[in-house]
Parts: sequence; structure tokens; C-alpha cells
Amino acid sequence: MKLKEFNKENSMGVTPRAPFIRLNRGAGLITLNSGVKKLMNLKPGDKVSFFQNDENAKDWYIGKSKEGFEAWAKDDNTSLCLNNSLTVNELLNSTGYTDVKGVSFPVSSAEIQEGGGKIILYSYRKAS
Repeated sequence: MKLKEFNKENSMGVTPRAPFIRLNRGAGLITLNSGVKKLMNLKPGDKVSFFQNDENAKDWYIGKSKEGFEAWAKDDNTSLCLNNSLTVNELLNSTGYTDVKGVSFPVSSAEIQEGGGKIILYSYRKAS
């Protein structure tokens, strides 16, 4: 028998500082990790909006906005959170995650020209 070891060295999906968002359907919670905080220069109290491409519902973007959801710091102060069940459900459902409670998505450092937001998902599709 040959065993394959899964450990901290070979089993990390994303590096701790890589920018990503985590969505929790049950709580309607959106968590922005420290990588997103740094990438977008976010702090508690800043307002963040999510934008969906009308022409391709799987394309999503994130950016600062005057009308956005107010970000608040988690207890550990390394990440920020927002609450909005509608946004979480729309984002998960439009990308094929209709049957899961939560998913993490990477955030690209590339900026979109319109609005200056950051790319979350661009033609993202759930793996079949």
C-alpha cells in the first residue's frame, strides 16, 4: 500500500494573503480576507458593492461605492465582513452553486475600466 500524505505544505488551496472572498449562504455573510483589504485599500466603515455583468451573469466584480454595504472588522481584525443574503444567493446561484452553503472565490488584481472595480469572477463556471 502506498499512502499519499495531505498536509499543510501540499494542501493549501490559496495562500493566506492571496485575495479572496468567502460567501456563506446561511448567514448571508461575505468575508473579505486580508489580501482583499490590502488590494482594495479597505478599512472598517468603507462601503463595498458587487456588480454583475448584464450580458454574462457569471461575471462579477467588486468595488468601493457610496451606496455599498458597510464593511465591519471581524474579531481577529485581519478580514472584513458584509451582510447581504440577496447578493450571496445571486452570486452563488449564477455561478452554479445552487446546492452549497458556502464557497470561496479569488479576487483578481486586474481592474475593470468602468468603475475601477476588481474582478471576482469572469465567466466563472462551477466545475462539473
